[in-house]
Amino acid sequence: MTARKITLRLGALVIVGLALGGPTPGYVGTCDPGGSAGTVDRVQFCTDKETYQCARDLAAGRIDMTQYNVCAGHIDTDCHGFNFPAGCAPSHPLADACISALSDSSRISTRSEMIVECQSNTLCGAAPLTSGGI
Repeated sequence: MTARKITLRLGALVIVGLALGGPTPGYVGTCDPGGSAGTVDRVQFCTDKETYQCARDLAAGRIDMTQYNVCAGHIDTDCHGFNFPAGCAPSHPLADACISALSDSSRISTRSEMIVECQSNTLCGAAPLTSGGI
């Protein structure tokens, strides 16, 4: 099997995985119908976000498998000390919206940093940015 076929199959597998992505672990079956009680686990949020970002970049062809392995290999270390900006405590619905947007396979061509739901001003409760009718 050629490297191209392996890459294509791996890319297809990642896209399928992204398409099947659901709520983040720990948020399923909660007793809070609004999903807003408690504090978002900052390390879990970072881990989920970074995992999707690496997978999105691989699936979109922005990085190759070697770069993906490096990206994925740094997640635990990078997220261990992660914290939201000072004064920011995202609600579960805002954090979930970010993870859902990253897992949306129809948005795979949009670079992760351009996903409005994951930008700090949105996660911290400010109105989403808009520009030029986009």
